[in-house]
Amino acid sequence: MRPVRRLLPRFALALVGAALAAAAAPAAVTNRYAGTTSKGGKMSFRISADGKKVVRFRFASRCPSDSSAGTLVPGSMRIRKDRSFSHRDDRFRITGRFGTMDARGTARNQTGDCDSGRLRWEATLVRR
Repeated sequence: MRPVRRLLPRFALALVGAALAAAAAPAAVTNRYAGTTSKGGKMSFRISADGKKVVRFRFASRCPSDSSAGTLVPGSMRIRKDRSFSHRDDRFRITGRFGTMDARGTARNQTGDCDSGRLRWEATLVRR
């Protein structure tokens, strides 16, 4: 039994050390931003768990293809070192840049016979 008694304090110290290391490790970033466009429509997006991409970018453009929550832009957008991001394809043109607790940019939806025009958007951090 004596060797076990000597190991218990060491084991306890190892557990405390592991707990402190886990607490000091950065938490995964899963921020959600929400705001409005220059035409009063809602918009929102999230930051990927690794903090490197904008995902689930959605904005209301008042085009017939919009759902009540707005149109979801497919895919993800890489966040560059200057805190900007963008997406461009045959349907969407999205630009954005992060501030300290907010983001702003432009969005455009060109779908068939509907062109939203260039909408400015602003969003703030909703929850961490």
